[in-house]
Amino acid sequence: MADCVLKDLTNPDFDPHVSDEVAFGAQPNPWPEIARYRRETPMAIGEYRTFFGGAPDPTLAHMKHYTAFGYDEVDAVLSDPALFNSTGAHHLNAEKAFGRILVVMDPPDHTRYRKFLHAAFSPKPVRQWTETLIRPVIHRLIDNFANRGSAELVQEFTYRYPFEAVYELLQLPEGDVALFHKLAVSQTFAIASFVEDAQEAGENLADYFRCLIAERRKSPRDDMVSQLLATEVDGEKLDEEILVAFLRHILNAAGDTTYRTTGSMLTALLGDPALLDKIRGDRELIPLAIEETLRWEGPVVANFRYLTRDIEMAGVKMSAGSVVHAVHGSANRDETRFPDPDKFDIYRSRKYRHFAFGGGPHLCVGMHLARLQIREAISCLLDRLPNLRLDPDKPKPTIKGFHFRTPDAVNVVFDPS
Repeated sequence: MADCVLKDLTNPDFDPHVSDEVAFGAQPNPWPEIARYRRETPMAIGEYRTFFGGAPDPTLAHMKHYTAFGYDEVDAVLSDPALFNSTGAHHLNAEKAFGRILVVMDPPDHTRYRKFLHAAFSPKPVRQWTETLIRPVIHRLIDNFANRGSAELVQEFTYRYPFEAVYELLQLPEGDVALFHKLAVSQTFAIASFVEDAQEAGENLADYFRCLIAERRKSPRDDMVSQLLATEVDGEKLDEEILVAFLRHILNAAGDTTYRTTGSMLTALLGDPALLDKIRGDRELIPLAIEETLRWEGPVVANFRYLTRDIEMAGVKMSAGSVVHAVHGSANRDETRFPDPDKFDIYRSRKYRHFAFGGGPHLCVGMHLARLQIREAISCLLDRLPNLRLDPDKPKPTIKGFHFRTPDAVNVVFDPS
């Protein structure tokens, strides 16, 4: 590891946390406008970002765009990779930042490589990671403020614990944690206003992981890198560049979306003290609250696909070679599937599935890990912070964004331990 050096961005002042609002919006409540589009134009002409004041994705500016808001339309876009593929559009941005990750693949490559990652993220190893890696990270972070009686849970906890759990999983050097976090999040901006920074962050991480892989080939450990190097599926081992891409992506995918969801869930629970008391007394309610958070305020509001042939959907004629945006957040609040959709209700019917983890063949391979991390985080906070409640002297948390959603601060008070 001594020869593996992680390089910072050429622009060392680039702050991905501050840039989040620039790239993904600061709207506290885009839902009424999203509902209007859903009712009036379930398949709209135009790029989703521009409907809410965002700059067009510069990597896709030369293409025509459509945006699906209705539940059925979103389901169709996500479920049919032959008609709506991933490669056609994602290779222009996500692939340049992360490499050949599953998001940019279609069958048969997607099917082939998903088997490797599905094995890595199956329930058994994920449960083991929760006990041996994730839980200690969570307690270590809570130790920093448990005796204080107050905390700001985003910067002190939710923004950190999922990433630091991944670092433990990969057994990365502690001294590089802050820079790893910065580069991992910076890659996200490949679809927004900071494309060059995103691509440079991805390249720096790729160089580092190639070095790390070489080191683990010589001296295997009990970490995920060594495990994936040793895994065989149908007599085949994982291609190194695919592994490098996956490692770049997991830092972001397992960290960014989990931190956002945890913050939104805390916002909902702390805003309803009676519900929080019920969950404090019955931890089996936490999974219900997680699913409702994912439906109500999932971390990623929209994704996109590439249309492979001319079709008509919801009365709109759509041309091949276009980008079709699937607004998960809109589908998850479609009143034809979820009565009173803007209400946070952990007891609502599960007849219809939400799209927070995507859909079709690209259903998130790390969803078991995400759910277990969030469950462990909420449970530990309730265990360690008696009488946890919102700080009455600070602003209430506000979930923001039109593309990615999360509160930027959750100020709380509690009885010091």
